[in-house]
Amino acid sequence: MFLKEVLKWIEKEGTVSPDLLSEKSGISLEQVYFALDYWAGKGKITPSDPQKKDCSQGCKGCSCSLKK
Repeated sequence: MFLKEVLKWIEKEGTVSPDLLSEKSGISLEQVYFALDYWAGKGKITPSDPQKKDCSQGCKGCSCSLKK
């Protein structure tokens, strides 16, 4: 399942932009955004941009990292 694959890549890379994550993992950008939005809604994703308070509305336009 690509959701878990995306999560594994985020854990491995730390903070990563969706474009780079898609390129490195071979998972389509659409699926990467879907997975990031899914995990953000679960409170597992935090934005790397300090201007964004949280990623609960999704990760488009921001690099995201996994909440530890």
